[in-house]
Amino acid sequence: MLKENYTFSYLSLKKLAQRYKTDIMGLYLGPFPTVATFSYDLCKEMLTRDEFVGRCETIATRTRAFGESKEKDTSFSYSGIFFVDGPFWKEQRRFSLRHMRDYGFGRRSDVMENFVADEVRYLIDFLNNEPKKGNEDICKGKGHVLMPDVLYGSLINSILLVLSSTRFDNDLKLRECARAVHQFLSSIDATGGAICMTPWLKYLAPGFFNFTKIKDSNNHLCNFVEQMIEEHIKTFSDDHHRDFIDDFISETKKHGYELDHKQLVLTVLDYMFPSPVAIGNTITFYMSYLMNNPRIQSKVQEELDRVVGRSRLPTLDDRKEPENFPPGPPKLPLWGSYWFMLKENYNFAHLSLESLGKRYKTDILGLFLGDTPTVVTFSYDLCKELLTKEEFIGRNDTIIVRTRSLGDLKGIFFVDGPFWKEQRRFSLRHMRDYGFGRRSEVIENFVTDEVNYLINFLNNEPGSDDLDICRGKGHVLMPDLLYGPLINSILLVLSSSRFDNYRLRECARAGLRFQRSGDATGAAISITPWLRFLAPDFFGYTSAVVDNGYLIDFLKEVIDDHTKTFSDDHHRDFIDVYISERTKEGYDFDYTQLLMTVLDYMFPAPIAIGHTLSFYFVYLMNNPHVQVKIQDEIDRVVGRSRLPNLNDRKLMPYLEASIREASKDEKIWKNPQEFQPERFLDENGNLLKKDYTIGFGAGKRLCAGETFARQNMFLIVSGLLQNFTLKSPTGKRVDMDVVPGVNLSLTENWVLALPR
Repeated sequence: MLKENYTFSYLSLKKLAQRYKTDIMGLYLGPFPTVATFSYDLCKEMLTRDEFVGRCETIATRTRAFGESKEKDTSFSYSGIFFVDGPFWKEQRRFSLRHMRDYGFGRRSDVMENFVADEVRYLIDFLNNEPKKGNEDICKGKGHVLMPDVLYGSLINSILLVLSSTRFDNDLKLRECARAVHQFLSSIDATGGAICMTPWLKYLAPGFFNFTKIKDSNNHLCNFVEQMIEEHIKTFSDDHHRDFIDDFISETKKHGYELDHKQLVLTVLDYMFPSPVAIGNTITFYMSYLMNNPRIQSKVQEELDRVVGRSRLPTLDDRKEPENFPPGPPKLPLWGSYWFMLKENYNFAHLSLESLGKRYKTDILGLFLGDTPTVVTFSYDLCKELLTKEEFIGRNDTIIVRTRSLGDLKGIFFVDGPFWKEQRRFSLRHMRDYGFGRRSEVIENFVTDEVNYLINFLNNEPGSDDLDICRGKGHVLMPDLLYGPLINSILLVLSSSRFDNYRLRECARAGLRFQRSGDATGAAISITPWLRFLAPDFFGYTSAVVDNGYLIDFLKEVIDDHTKTFSDDHHRDFIDVYISERTKEGYDFDYTQLLMTVLDYMFPAPIAIGHTLSFYFVYLMNNPHVQVKIQDEIDRVVGRSRLPNLNDRKLMPYLEASIREASKDEKIWKNPQEFQPERFLDENGNLLKKDYTIGFGAGKRLCAGETFARQNMFLIVSGLLQNFTLKSPTGKRVDMDVVPGVNLSLTENWVLALPR
């Protein structure tokens, strides 16, 4: 290699490959057998093979890791991410990427995009003005700058936002760090250089073989990172994680270890400098190409002017379709691909998307809702995969979301990032104390009392407040009949109170109207929010504002009454716990957030459960033989002398299978038009372990109320079918006419409950 080209190892390797007439060459770098490839396909193949994911231990990597190395028979190492391998690398890489994603790394993040946009504005301002003191090293005059050095501050600050939630105003300090990285990398080459093959050279001529430069540049970088981490440790609070460094410190303490200081330093170092330096060098090459090819630069600028104009900076929405974007309709002005959805089916978004999926012959459809790239799946496996991928746990900021949150982004359902994780973790942890998300005797007894109320209601003539849901003994409107008991069940956890059923029905109807004012895509008003000024009624904005206001007023009353009687010595429920938490400093806990959190848990789950049961009861009315089998199972397991309880649930597989059957994916099963609970049972009549339904979602966004919902559905269904047979009031088959919205719901569904 030295004979072919003494200075550039990649040129010497290329020349050797030409001499040996091969695209894949084998050689020895000292004692190390080495393979070099010279084609795209071979390079791609090699990089994806398990044999090549390992890393060599060299004097350069040891020096970088404070002289420490990864030993095969130890479980502790101080080696960072880039130059380690095996289980330790997998564990550390998985941990770091998982937590850095929460702060915007490796996914699209509004916070990150806005931060980078601010850095671009800083660069534009810098180039438009004469250099200030401290920038003479990178600027010889207005717009006369040194690349990539002028970019280093902005690039490193962008990754620092994720790692340490800080911004350094001193660009010179960051430039010196970037130059230290350059010095470290240029002191060796892709092969590691002579000193990596024969490390004893560091004693003979450390300056000539660059060992001194390796050591000095590494020390400069480590000192910078160590100082930043020490500042973080001083202000660390486990109650509020600001960034990745906080997460790392917390994880170490969680397992009872002392802080693995060196591993943290090297992990931060691995993410903080190589990427910005590489990006800077890539952009420098790119700028050189543009300067040497002015016609291409003009074409790029013409495209920018056509797509963006000069009144704003480009955003990520202005990019072409993302890499590997699925097939789908093109993006048109204003509404993007939404035009094609309206053409396929004006009323039902899910049907229009399904039609487009068939037209493009795909189970995964790509389209643009306005400027927002969107992916839609049409199979159980793909849907499950999509819901469990990190890229899809974020939430869009839309006018409907803002309207719901009083102009802010609050609550649980429609927020993401560290704030979402913190608030969701806090709410679920404390709501469990009051029975939510687990089996609770208090909750079960309460729901049983509600079932007794329903049985008594169905056995008697309606009172004056119930004429809206009852036309006579047992002749009731579903799911409106269920709203009161379902909402009161969750209110027990949130506010330890029980409200009049009529008032809760009005709240549930307001929530339902809010959901029906849009659809699963957010509808036209979310794509072009200015429509709310042109035709607020037509586009559902007025309904969203009015109905959301009704719910907010109700919840304000609940919370304000709680505040008046609050005592920090005795927490009665989740609202008390939250009020207590608000008094502590340094938390993202405020009144609006409490309001939205209670709203998120209080209404969507009961409304969704109510409509699920409404669909279910129609299936039973249309398939009386299934209803008879369920009643036979209830009589056999429970009898008539008591109501079913959760202990009976595992003994009633047919009832559970019938609930699953009502939510089945028609693409999975044969004869989907038939109502056959048996398809969810094995040959012995036991319930299949795999559900094959994803009504509660999957992954990190799995519905927090799944356990609550399933327990409520079982107790209500089993209690009602034990005591009543459900029939159509007209004696005819019931049509399943649905109303569009965020969730599909039945039109008025009147049911006749006949005592058994």
